[in-house]
Amino acid sequence: MKNLQGLLKYLVWPGIVLITAGIVVGLLNSWTLVAVLLLVVGLLMLVVGITAGDFGVFKLGFWQRRSTQAGTNAAVSVLAVLTILGLINFIGARYDSRIDLTDGQLLTLSPASQEVVRNLETPTQVLIFSSNADIRDQRLLENYRRYNSDLSYEYIDPFANPEQAQALGVTTEGEVYVQAEPTTEGTLGNVEENAEETIEAEPDSRALLVQTVDLQERLSERQLTSKLAQLSQNESPTAYFLQGHDEYVIDGSRPGLFEAASRLESENFTVAPLNLAETDQVPDDADVLVVAGPQQELFETEVIIVQDYLDSGGSLLVMIDPRVETGLEALMNQWGVVPEETVVIDTSGGGQLVGLGPAAPLVTDYGDHPITEPFEQGRSFFPVARPLQIREIPDIEGTPLLFTNQNSHTQPLADDDELSIDPNQPPAGPFALGVALLGPNDARMVVIGNSSFATDGLFNQQLNGDVFLNAVSWLSKVENPTLEIRPKEVTDRRLNMTVRQQIMLTVLALVVLPLAGLIGAGSLWLKRR
Repeated sequence: MKNLQGLLKYLVWPGIVLITAGIVVGLLNSWTLVAVLLLVVGLLMLVVGITAGDFGVFKLGFWQRRSTQAGTNAAVSVLAVLTILGLINFIGARYDSRIDLTDGQLLTLSPASQEVVRNLETPTQVLIFSSNADIRDQRLLENYRRYNSDLSYEYIDPFANPEQAQALGVTTEGEVYVQAEPTTEGTLGNVEENAEETIEAEPDSRALLVQTVDLQERLSERQLTSKLAQLSQNESPTAYFLQGHDEYVIDGSRPGLFEAASRLESENFTVAPLNLAETDQVPDDADVLVVAGPQQELFETEVIIVQDYLDSGGSLLVMIDPRVETGLEALMNQWGVVPEETVVIDTSGGGQLVGLGPAAPLVTDYGDHPITEPFEQGRSFFPVARPLQIREIPDIEGTPLLFTNQNSHTQPLADDDELSIDPNQPPAGPFALGVALLGPNDARMVVIGNSSFATDGLFNQQLNGDVFLNAVSWLSKVENPTLEIRPKEVTDRRLNMTVRQQIMLTVLALVVLPLAGLIGAGSLWLKRR
């Protein structure tokens, strides 16, 4: 009997553990049956252990002992620390918040992604048809879920669930789709018959292919956000690219704006060429008309068509190069924009950073406008750009978008288009290279004094593509347009050393520092002796 009593007294400690576990489970989740059972069993074990054990708690003089007081102080200190840690864990579990201390906020969704996922109006699923769940993709998807609990994701094995894969047209393992929850409509009331007629409607469910992931290519925030935005948009804006005057082509037949047009299509735009010689008006479905680098002057009738399009509330993007008469000068002048017949020279050395010369001004200063709001101090560059003079015009609201730095000046091009750079010319910057204009009837225009910045090969450099895409998005007047999300780049912090420097560092680490430590220790030992 004494042996049993001696064993039962040790139930105190597991009882305390079970009571603590029950309280934690109940507070963090809910007071389920598991939490209550843990608490009840723990209390029973604690009572049995105290009853069976001779702890001397109720003996006279127990609390007056010095050892009891010291033990009590230690116990209170331990309980206080445990209580603080428990509260910290409780608050952390209930109020999930994180601080991203990485350079460039690599582990945080961009503001555009946060806005898109918050504005999802229906429950949306991300379906990954893959048997292998990648931890990096899961981390990205969990970041999306933090901003909207209506967004969920699921990994589906296409071989184990062939019917579900066939329903979405999955052809390759690793395809990722976004799908909005099907919705049905409705019930109509018949007042005359005082009855209800239920109309069966087919579910309205859309699934969009995001990308195909594999071991080399992981889930892209830009592509996922773009498709989520498409799900919430009820219409696809149309952008027409003017052709017929040696403008840049969009079909990829030769270097031009193929990359830009492809990116617009991925952003839910419909893209098409337009030749005004074959029609007497801009199509009614045109949300944006893009005039990209014409090398020949537009006919007067074509200019009138463009003018009528703007007067009716259209949107125009004009990208012009130096020493080219486009025929649109009078129209731009009416809107308060006068392109200068010079070229901007950047003597700050910024052009060398992107492998170009001083005739490619580097822009890091942007105007206060929705087009350039996400750019902060990012870089964009415009090879052989002409500055723009901006005048105030009644009923026209103009906002400069792109500014060169102060260490820049302008020079004219020679008749043979040769540029002789004068390094002694004093700086006169900054100069405006782009402007956004808002006119009557919500007509919009963006003028940029360069067209090559968005061409194939330069489009994905720095913020060049962002400038083009954001301009077209703003011109399209789409509600809550998805502005381009710049890819987050990990800063290269590697220290590149020569062979000699590597040898010196090796000798320092393996010979000099250990030897210095031994000498110092030996000297101290001898001194103490």
